Amino acid sequence: MCLINKHKKYQYKYLLEKILLRENLLVYKDNYDGVNEYYYDQESKRINCLNSWLDKINKKYNYA
Repeated sequence: MCLINKHKKYQYKYLLEKILLRENLLVYKDNYDGVNEYYYDQESKRINCLNSWLDKINKKYNYA
C-alpha cells in the first residue's frame, strides 16, 4: 500500500473515532445533564450527516 493511501486510511479512522466520540458525548450529556431538544436534534443531524459522508468515502476507497 502506498504511503499516501496509508495516511488517508489513518485520517479516515481518526475522523471516524472523533465522530463516535462526539456521538457518545451527546448521549452522555442527554442522560446526565439533560440537553435542550433543539441542540440534540441539530447535533444528531450533524452526526448522521458526517457518518453518511464517511460511509461514502469508505465505499469508494475501502478504508475500513
